[in-house]
Amino acid sequence: MENNWRNEMDGHISKVFNRFAGQTVNPADPQDKVLAEMRQEAAMYYSYLRLVPPGTARSADDSKITRINAELESAGDGKWRIGNRFFRG
Repeated sequence: MENNWRNEMDGHISKVFNRFAGQTVNPADPQDKVLAEMRQEAAMYYSYLRLVPPGTARSADDSKITRINAELESAGDGKWRIGNRFFRG
């Protein structure tokens, strides 16, 4: 029962953010349209978006955290792509 809120939140996160998976982004560009839309979604449902570079360890914290992490993947040539893993933390 205690993890019920986690399951509901995780399902909602996936539903909302999976549409961004695979899109190329420029994290250094404050005007990047994909990231702007992701930040807007994060602000509407949670608190804020955090981009997570490859190799970053996930926290084992079980408290109810509303920040949304989106993993980045290298797209080559110095570009980045939104990964397919989104999580609280």
